[in-house]
Amino acid sequence: MVIGYGFQDNHINDLLVQAGAQRGMRMHLVNPAGLDVLRRYPTHAIQGPNPLDDIPLIGVTVRSLREAFSGDKLSQRSLLRFFE
Repeated sequence: MVIGYGFQDNHINDLLVQAGAQRGMRMHLVNPAGLDVLRRYPTHAIQGPNPLDDIPLIGVTVRSLREAFSGDKLSQRSLLRFFE
């Protein structure tokens, strides 16, 4: 589960991509920007290949953890599914 990380550190991104490709890591992303946080360039720019797109996602939550666990049952179930 990746919570609030902005994907701006290439050495960490490389480790995440490697873990996804070689170790079968799957990721649940928790970030208010949703999948847009993975984009390296503004959304109106032409996007080049992004190795982060190859990491298997098992969920994306755009709500804060506080919101999810204080009433947003859909987000809460999505987060808890990560631990199953």
